[in-house]
Amino acid sequence: MKRVRVEAYCDGPPHASDEEEPAVVERTMTIDDAGPAVLDLCASCDQALGYWRSLVESGPKPEAAPKRRRGRPKGPALPTYCPICGHESPTRSALGQHTRSRHEKGLLDLDTEE
Repeated sequence: MKRVRVEAYCDGPPHASDEEEPAVVERTMTIDDAGPAVLDLCASCDQALGYWRSLVESGPKPEAAPKRRRGRPKGPALPTYCPICGHESPTRSALGQHTRSRHEKGLLDLDTEE
């Protein structure tokens, strides 16, 4: 019969003794946009990592970027006026319908005439 024994040693900084310190815990860490890293740590390095993790988690969080909204801003639509006859339309779309039906011109035609 054969047995395979896997020994994990601490991935932390060098210890006071020159010997490798056996790992007692395995932690998976992710920092910023980097992929996850698996760390084998001894008890003292795990304790130090716990201190830094609690410090980071209790610190101020960066502000999220404001979400961009598409389309018109919410709220009452500003009335638009026909440049030919002065008719008041509640929206630009309605103004386009008015100019097409009454003056046989589209809004683009009116914009280029000015």
